[in-house]
Amino acid sequence: GANYSRLIVAFLMEASVDYNYFFSEFRQSDLDPILKSDPINLINTRLSIGAETDRWQLSILVKNLLDEYAISAGNDVPRSNGAHFGQVIPPRTYTVGVSTRF
Repeated sequence: GANYSRLIVAFLMEASVDYNYFFSEFRQSDLDPILKSDPINLINTRLSIGAETDRWQLSILVKNLLDEYAISAGNDVPRSNGAHFGQVIPPRTYTVGVSTRF
């Protein structure tokens, strides 16, 4: 990932970006094409501002910025011909955080 920080007056501003590329791949061991994932780009970002002394910080985090849809795991359903189950990666999420040090 990439990180950037800059001091503005008495505030420290920081930004970071993480990028991950995942190739198309099968999500189960028997190579069933139904559970083959498409290639995806996952980008997570974080922006924060806080005191230069690191006494407090306000941050905003965005995960899965491009709102990619993909199956992270899956398999056949036993004794159910043609049935499958899978776990989908979380959609775009936002998190706001406040921290302080005493």
